[in-house]
Amino acid sequence: MTYLTFLAIYLLLSVAYLATMNRRPYPLSWLVKAAPVLLLAIFALGEADGTLRWLLVAALLFCAGGDIALEWDRDRLFVLGLALFLVGHLFYVASFLLEPAWAGRPVWVIPLVLLTAGLIARRLWPNLGKLRGPVVAYIIVIVAMACSAVLREGGSWLVIIGALTFMASDTLIALDKFHRPIPGAHYYIMISYYLAQALIVTGLLESL
Repeated sequence: MTYLTFLAIYLLLSVAYLATMNRRPYPLSWLVKAAPVLLLAIFALGEADGTLRWLLVAALLFCAGGDIALEWDRDRLFVLGLALFLVGHLFYVASFLLEPAWAGRPVWVIPLVLLTAGLIARRLWPNLGKLRGPVVAYIIVIVAMACSAVLREGGSWLVIIGALTFMASDTLIALDKFHRPIPGAHYYIMISYYLAQALIVTGLLESL
């Protein structure tokens, strides 16, 4: 599959879910939601090599599992979905840090990530209740994911922007659920999520 063909199919699958979100739940909506990321996993399996291949595929599969859990029952399976995404982020961290580096990297991004995460955690804290532990653990891991993207030797800006966009998507989820409802939040969340995944995979593969 050429990159342009993959990108066109990925875009179509993403739009298919976005266009049908207001009809949920419907049969197999969980598969429609996860399909773009599953396509990324298939593409990565064919295009990546070595350790990166398996780390990247694992990250994408766990994220797809999180998609399925949250689509199946967002309330009852929220913690499961959170856990699956957390593991996915850990695989991303491992893939980014296969060749870590400080020299020449835009390390100024890291303090901004830490400051943003701290402000978000402070805003969410009063409303987290029993979910404080899982949510704080998730925040720590996604911050690690964003920071490790910065520290990847020879890393593309696409990977960094993708990681930050992923963090923004998850921030919208948290604010919508634990702070105050955001009109149209699910559309913003999914658009930024699909964009983030595509940017990360594209950035990782272009550096090979």
